[in-house]
Amino acid sequence: MAKRYTYSFSEISTAIEAAGGESQLNKLLGEKGGNLALISRLEIPVPKGFTISTEACKDFYQQHPPSFPPGMWEETLASLHKLEEETSKKFGDTENPLIVCCRTGAFMNVDGLLHPILNLGLNDETVNALVNLTNNPTFVWKNYCKLIRQYSVMILGLSEELFESAFEQYKKDQSIEKEEDISHEKYQQLTHVFKKIVESELDTTFPQDPFEQIRGAIATAFNSWNSEEAIAYRNYNKIDDNIGTAVNLISMVFGNIGQNSCSGYVFTRNSESGDSKTA
Repeated sequence: MAKRYTYSFSEISTAIEAAGGESQLNKLLGEKGGNLALISRLEIPVPKGFTISTEACKDFYQQHPPSFPPGMWEETLASLHKLEEETSKKFGDTENPLIVCCRTGAFMNVDGLLHPILNLGLNDETVNALVNLTNNPTFVWKNYCKLIRQYSVMILGLSEELFESAFEQYKKDQSIEKEEDISHEKYQQLTHVFKKIVESELDTTFPQDPFEQIRGAIATAFNSWNSEEAIAYRNYNKIDDNIGTAVNLISMVFGNIGQNSCSGYVFTRNSESGDSKTA
């Protein structure tokens, strides 16, 4: 039987069986993926998503050179299709697009892993669909700018300074004093500025194929397991080099979509003492 690599948050029972028990779940799904699956089992509303297991990361490094193990990408696409059904959205669709984020998560905290990549699936076409759905073009074009900048730095390897300098110069040229004064037309112009940086530095265009965006994010997440910072952190804390990181693909829930949305943190215990109270 072929090895299984992906598990929807709703497939908690199957994941526990594959892991060899609930106490071993995080070794298979990582701390983030395991906890999201457990929370979903409690019927607490969490964004729909799925986890690419630590086994996939281990097998990634068994390839020469490191690359997706046989069958993993096809299984990821199948899980993405299931996520489309769960959310009633379609990845890359020009009417009701599914937008996702990519988050790493090992069995325990490991510094140096890829930071979350948000807004995967936005491109020159889906951005217009999201504008129509939200009726908030500033929110949408701002998020597209963030994706181009974040993806170009974290996945394509460009310098953050290139985008920060271009952003500051644009604000100066447009006499913009506060970021909240940036209109959707100006964010739209900024996307062109940022894409020009990619073209100039890499002699290629920013990836418009949403599947290429996801593939790049997953590969970079696996590669980050052996980043210099991650290796140093594991060595210092005596963490096994072979446990690998899981990767979670989660449908986006926006905290900045309008006046009735927000984001923040909620603690069920005192974060310092562990007591069952919030203060």
